Amino acid sequence: MDGEYAGLQYEYCLAPNRENHFHMMANEKRNPKLMTLATILILGIGAFLRLYHLGVVGFSSPWTLGGLYLEFSRQIFLNHYALPTTIPYYSLGGLPFAYPPLPFYFEAFFAFTLGLPKFLVTNALPPLVSVLALVAFFRLTKKIIQNPTVQLLTLTLYAILPLSFMDQVEAAGLAESFGALFIILLLDAF
Repeated sequence: MDGEYAGLQYEYCLAPNRENHFHMMANEKRNPKLMTLATILILGIGAFLRLYHLGVVGFSSPWTLGGLYLEFSRQIFLNHYALPTTIPYYSLGGLPFAYPPLPFYFEAFFAFTLGLPKFLVTNALPPLVSVLALVAFFRLTKKIIQNPTVQLLTLTLYAILPLSFMDQVEAAGLAESFGALFIILLLDAF
């Protein structure tokens, strides 16, 4: 008798959840325009949160450690894109170049090879790459999460939680923004 009661209770507990789950998924499939609009809105909010500070800090000087990172890029450019061993001016013998180099190659290319305004590149490149990471994260969630509501919730959390982007949007976040983008792309590749 106890086994039958437990089985009935188990079925009773699961049935409404299963029904609600399928009902929710059916509503999501019936409203793809709503889900698309919500996704675009969340991506827009996430992009705004990553970029709005550029209107405040401007492009007349590097923000935070952007000057140091601009010097890294300048040394790469002056060495004809060979990695420098040290960065002059920041200590007595020069600061050892012990950073992941790819972001600095991008900065050197945009600021020195293409000749774009140096402080524009220094201040804008990290948050722009962070926005690309947000879009890549959206793609990753579409790949690994089947439920559109959970996809949207996950994207919302990544888009608005400061811990997911605060270290990436300042000029000193150049390596962090590229690192986040490439980790997400690596996860998406598998």
